[in-house]
Amino acid sequence: PKAGFFRHMGGGAGYEVLASGIGSAITDTIFNPLELLKIQRQLRHHHKPKPILEAAESIRKRGGLRLLWTVALPETWIRSFAVTGLRIGLYPSFRDAGSADGEQQQQTFARKAAAGMMAGGLSAGLANPIDQVRTRLYAQAAVPVPSRPSTHQTGLGIATSI
Repeated sequence: PKAGFFRHMGGGAGYEVLASGIGSAITDTIFNPLELLKIQRQLRHHHKPKPILEAAESIRKRGGLRLLWTVALPETWIRSFAVTGLRIGLYPSFRDAGSADGEQQQQTFARKAAAGMMAGGLSAGLANPIDQVRTRLYAQAAVPVPSRPSTHQTGLGIATSI
């Protein structure tokens, strides 16, 4: 029998990608404010960095607490599926490709490492451009209110300017 909750339900790699992508998207939604604060602190490298609570207060004043969760959230979800969903979801399929059911317990370290490299390489290649768009959106949220783009702006327009 193949491992994985969704495989027992008759699913395959698609269900594995979906399950891991959704789990990662939920986690990234919860931690989106911390990512925004981290990027803003990194952008202030030429100034003395603000303490994290002071940075959070600054964001609250400029856009409210809602700003902490709305900046780049769709891009964060896309990244979740590209990175975690594909990496974790496709690994078992890559690992088991070409194996008979009885051979799965006998797989070598090299085969598992190759499967991990393929799944990880694919997910990293897809996620890199998304990370650039996401970081740009986080950086723009740090700009003073008059020149800051709408917090609902997606990365589609920004992707062309990177």
